[in-house]
Amino acid sequence: MGQLCRVKVKPHVMYKRDVLDLKWTPIVTRAANISLGGNIKCRRNQFPVVSASAITIHKSQGGTFDEVVFNYDKSQQIQLVYVALSRVTSIDGLYLTNDKDDFKFYHGRGSTAPTVKDIRDEYDRMANHRLPTLSMQARAFCKRDVLAERNEDQGGYLHRRRQLILIVSAFNAQSLVAHAGDIESDNILMNSDYMVFGFNYAQTSPTTLGNTTIDCTFTRNINVDIMPYVSYFTYHRPMLNKIVVEY
Repeated sequence: MGQLCRVKVKPHVMYKRDVLDLKWTPIVTRAANISLGGNIKCRRNQFPVVSASAITIHKSQGGTFDEVVFNYDKSQQIQLVYVALSRVTSIDGLYLTNDKDDFKFYHGRGSTAPTVKDIRDEYDRMANHRLPTLSMQARAFCKRDVLAERNEDQGGYLHRRRQLILIVSAFNAQSLVAHAGDIESDNILMNSDYMVFGFNYAQTSPTTLGNTTIDCTFTRNINVDIMPYVSYFTYHRPMLNKIVVEY
């Protein structure tokens, strides 16, 4: 049908070659009578256009697209709306449309729909009853017995010291330089008194019983000087270095 339409409009396209292209297919209205039986007839009037890359919400699960045009409707379940909106990689590539020209989003936080309210209540319940995790326990342990020391020169409580607890953390990585950002953003490591860094595959043969190499140990304790440090689970002598830690 598209090929026939291009043939019919070819004279018009040739007349306006500066505007139109011979490869373009014109869109024309098409009507058809459909006999349904029982003296019932149906007349359909449409534009014979097929959406490019059209897909249902169910089939889009697991897919990721740079741009998405979502046929949004207020009667859709919130689960389907979530799936449709989360298929796009950036909000800049998300477009919502409907056949009613309705620009209101009905699944927002102010929605009173039963399903939306149930989900919002569940989020509130989870926020008020946080599930204890090992990370939370470790952070709480690191923050115990931390006292502030007054800095007389600058007139503020800038430095802190820990009493009664000595925290030693181990970090195993192939490259300390590559993972420096991970260390700085780790709350547990940065609150440790001693940080032991082990490097995998640093040698052609294992240098520890755990198939790692402990190259250096850092401490925030100002009373520790630079000295050789002998570990009970390594075959060589890494160095213990004192570093200045700013709070």
